[in-house]
Amino acid sequence: MSTATHSLDSGLREKIIEHLFVGDLLRCLWRRGVRDIEVLRAEVDRAGCDIVLAVGDVTRHVQFKASYRDAKTARVLELLMLEGVTQRIP
Repeated sequence: MSTATHSLDSGLREKIIEHLFVGDLLRCLWRRGVRDIEVLRAEVDRAGCDIVLAVGDVTRHVQFKASYRDAKTARVLELLMLEGVTQRIP
């Protein structure tokens, strides 16, 4: 697949990844008996997050990044920011 094709379909790829992630998360929580969950989707990505997940008293802002193996940005710096602590994920 050419770079142009990947570029044209990048938004679609990100949405597919987002839907798969949310579906898997909801399935796992359902199996554990967790029903107190909210999934909020941003209309505009101004705050730097695609979805907000809330389970009970825990809230997480999530941003998805999608790429492909041979892309210039094949690796993305991943940060985990929880309650004021920032760490890199190897």
